[in-house]
Amino acid sequence: MSSSCSKIILELKNKITSTDDIEYAISLAEVLAKLLWSNNVGVYSFPDIETYLQVKVIDSIGSSENVRNEDGEILFVISEPYLAGGHTRLMERLSEMLVEDVDLLISKHSGDQEKNRMSSFFASVITVPNSLSILNKIIHISDIYAKYNKLILNIHPDDIISVLSCGLAKKKNPDLKCFFINHADHVFNVGVTVADIWFEISNFGRKIDKLRGVCCPSSFLGIPLDKNSEFFSENIKYPKSKDDVNKIISAASGAKFKPIKGVSIFPAISELLADYPNAIIYIIGVNFYTDYWWWPVKLKHLSRLKLIKTLPYTEYLSLTKDCDLYIDSHPMPGGTAFVEQCLNGVYCTGIESPLQGYTPLEENKRKAGQSGFSINNLDIIMKRIEAVHSFNKVRERFLNVIHHMTCSGNLLESYKGWTGNEHFLEKKDLKIFPCEMFSLALKDLKLITIMIKTHPYIFVKSVFFFLIRKIIKK
Repeated sequence: MSSSCSKIILELKNKITSTDDIEYAISLAEVLAKLLWSNNVGVYSFPDIETYLQVKVIDSIGSSENVRNEDGEILFVISEPYLAGGHTRLMERLSEMLVEDVDLLISKHSGDQEKNRMSSFFASVITVPNSLSILNKIIHISDIYAKYNKLILNIHPDDIISVLSCGLAKKKNPDLKCFFINHADHVFNVGVTVADIWFEISNFGRKIDKLRGVCCPSSFLGIPLDKNSEFFSENIKYPKSKDDVNKIISAASGAKFKPIKGVSIFPAISELLADYPNAIIYIIGVNFYTDYWWWPVKLKHLSRLKLIKTLPYTEYLSLTKDCDLYIDSHPMPGGTAFVEQCLNGVYCTGIESPLQGYTPLEENKRKAGQSGFSINNLDIIMKRIEAVHSFNKVRERFLNVIHHMTCSGNLLESYKGWTGNEHFLEKKDLKIFPCEMFSLALKDLKLITIMIKTHPYIFVKSVFFFLIRKIIKK
């Protein structure tokens, strides 16, 4: 980490711990969390700040009476539900694993469509009034938390208000247990100080958690798919002949294809189009106007490379139903889509990435620079995929923790030797100031001074993006 990066992090921490305004301190902590989430500089948590603010919140509010469980046993918490993407779908699947009715609290924003969708998975969907001050919001949320015995957090990496609410709720209800779903396991996260059990979804995340300083017990969860164990035994597909491959697909958020430190999917795109003369490659999840790294590749291959925006799930299924070959996103793996296509009978492969340990199907990838595909023992791979991803197996591990506090070892760590690099995403310095930082800086000129002093170029660049965002919102 550069000295200028260390300096701004230290300056922000000092401002948090020196101000007498608790609400401003919390706002600063949220901005710092957003900064560390947006810029991977090797800082994955700030337990010192979490602990400090928990004490300050309790001091500000005063003593509170113990609360009895009134509303139910289990409450899920999400910062913002989405109609697309894997994080919300993970929470939906976990809710389906529980026999009892469970409730959901949305801690930040949500549109009507999202709330309506959540209502089909949860008995009650609770929202938080935007009009509340920060401290009153924490009191309000903690009062709701304390009426349950188990919280399952599926929150954004910067959702410090949910974390502080959890800390306060534990004072009100000493029996309250907090289970943290580490769905964004490769980046900074708040929450390490309140979790009683930390759920792992990958081996890569487990490596990062050692850097994060997770002190509570961890339990392997895995990413569940909508398939039961009996589905996996016969669904083994080998690659088609080169002349029979017409549609090659890869799908992920646009940033997962962005080259990092010279590691890129683009050479493989050219190789695939040369190897499969009848094929067209479809890349789903690209914003052509902002994902500029695709422009040279698109110009090179024109009609044989289709760049498609993020699709609703039903449209995605329609486009991929006659896929002949599926390639995982690279250098960042694409989550559930890779394994789902395998289970749909499509041969799946990709390039081995420094970011690994998300699925046993990664054993079917080839090393960078190698030609052709690696056809490993698919029978063994499918059995391992079943153990990691089948709904029943994930449900068994999940319920063992929720009902019995019994943890499971990380299967992905045991299957394959680690050839990745947990520091791969780290950068020495900041690349951007988040827009929320400017919203706060408009009320605090000293914060602007710190930003300009430590990172003048990044400040100018970020102001430009901040203004563009404001214009688009209008």
